[in-house]
Amino acid sequence: MSDKKIELRCLNSLAKVIAHRELDSRYFLERATTFSNEIFSFQVAYRSEQLVKGI
Repeated sequence: MSDKKIELRCLNSLAKVIAHRELDSRYFLERATTFSNEIFSFQVAYRSEQLVKGI
């Protein structure tokens, strides 16, 4: 078993994610609400210090 760690962040769908740059904390999602039958869009960014195959 390996100790590879992956960091995940939920972000606003309009946030720009660029490899090798820190994420802008203004776009972090900690919670959200929607009305019934309303579409909610978001994105998940991930990173790891090591290469993780099979994601």
